[in-house]
Amino acid sequence: ALSYLVGILVHPFWRATIENDYASLFHHHIPDWFTVRDTSVLKGYFEGESSLFAPHHLSAWAIPILTWSVFISVLWFYLLCLNALFRRQWTESEKLSYPITALPLEMAQNPSFFKSRALWMSFGTVFAIQMLNSLNYYYPSVPSLKLLKVDISPFFKEKPWNTIDTTFIAFYPFIIGLTFLIPLDLAFSSWFFYLFGKVQRVAGEAVGWHWKPGYLDSQSQGAWLVFGLVAIWAARRHLKSVARDLFRPNRELDDTDEAMPYRVAVWGAFGAMVFLIAFSLYAGMTLFAAVLFFGLLTVMAIALTKIRAQLGPPVHEIVHVVNPRGVMVSVLGTRFLGGNNLTVMSFLYWFNRCNRAHPMPNQLEALWIAEKGKINKRDMTMVLAGTAVIAVVLTFVMELDTLYRFGASRVQGFVNWIGFESFGQLQLHLHSAADPAADEIAFIGVGAAFTAFLSFMKLRYLWWPFHPAGYVLSGGSWGGMTYIWAPALVTSVIKFLILTSGGLGLYRKAVPVFMGLVLGDYAVSCLWTLIGIALKIPVYGGWE
Repeated sequence: ALSYLVGILVHPFWRATIENDYASLFHHHIPDWFTVRDTSVLKGYFEGESSLFAPHHLSAWAIPILTWSVFISVLWFYLLCLNALFRRQWTESEKLSYPITALPLEMAQNPSFFKSRALWMSFGTVFAIQMLNSLNYYYPSVPSLKLLKVDISPFFKEKPWNTIDTTFIAFYPFIIGLTFLIPLDLAFSSWFFYLFGKVQRVAGEAVGWHWKPGYLDSQSQGAWLVFGLVAIWAARRHLKSVARDLFRPNRELDDTDEAMPYRVAVWGAFGAMVFLIAFSLYAGMTLFAAVLFFGLLTVMAIALTKIRAQLGPPVHEIVHVVNPRGVMVSVLGTRFLGGNNLTVMSFLYWFNRCNRAHPMPNQLEALWIAEKGKINKRDMTMVLAGTAVIAVVLTFVMELDTLYRFGASRVQGFVNWIGFESFGQLQLHLHSAADPAADEIAFIGVGAAFTAFLSFMKLRYLWWPFHPAGYVLSGGSWGGMTYIWAPALVTSVIKFLILTSGGLGLYRKAVPVFMGLVLGDYAVSCLWTLIGIALKIPVYGGWE
């Protein structure tokens, strides 16, 4: 996420040209303390063979680094406070399973884990296949067994089937393993609703309706917001108890085993929110826009964290417009928001663009591991808070130092194009001020209503097979299930057959096999990362 931020900070002044009209469109809306304006300082960043620690470079970057380090630390602390407030509800009342933590906990706590033959057989199979594939990447003469990421959309050239857009058939072993550990209805719903989105595209084209991919994004916006609101509503009794105890001298709720005292969590979250809003106001946003932005961000963060605790997806991308800025632009229009609000939100785009590295799910999983490992949760909270502050500053310095030495223009990836994406949207919004989009609002309502319906049905009827979390995660024109729907489908079928034929006993016997798939896949990626560091060679594509 910090690479996104750095890419955004360096973009508006270095990339400004007569053609894109950045200077007259929004330069006057950018606070001096947000970023570096001096292009002579940015020249070394893009061209390389320079140093961040040159006095004029370091002095120019000092205030932006301090500004954003404080902002990030407060934001991360706010999310940690939310986790402290919701942890008991999700862990003890709703008994969410935290699937992504199952493997490390088994490795650490089960003495017989590494004695399982089934584990080592699946581990060895995956490790051998992925090592061959990795070696084939560097030495094409080495045979390989490529099972990963084939886009089938080019095979559908005729209308209406060509509207399916990019559709990967992928068999990532670690996804197959992780999906086996989640409830069957969640696994089923995740791939079912992904294909449901493809059906919407094809059906819309078949009936002659001009179906925009953005309609899926609008549905996803409504789905994420309602799922978050439902999560808050489900926790209402617990949150009311916390609120009642705030002003009582003798508290009824026992919070001695929580990540932090509830009073600290409530007032910490309140104080952090006040800071974030004040930061945005000082940068140029209006009070209404700042409150709405961080309110939407809070609801989406809660939704994402609960989905991760339920479903455990290692990938939960919600990109492009499925974020607070996207919702506000659709519902309020760019004309109403104005240049100041839109410009500041463009600088805030880095931490809510796709939520790949969202801190709140990771924080909650750390607290879950602490509980299972009988580690004091408050000690874990101090570790999470302290390391976050240190990591922010170090990452900033390391990222900038690396790019000043090698040159961002020589580096491939998001550090270069993220600025075009964020400020390209800003440029479009400011060039053509728009009113609220009625069609997008309608589809936001569709996604919201459908999620509410699925939530009601799942709560009311145990036999209902469609889980709202699957719909929320798979929504959008490009979402978290884009890469992993196929292995989720395969695993849900296997799990269904195991449960129906052998019951819980056979399922438990099969768990080490699927954990071996995860461990073998990650072992190869970790090994090649170490090789890359030792030999100073790029290895990212070696096992992908």
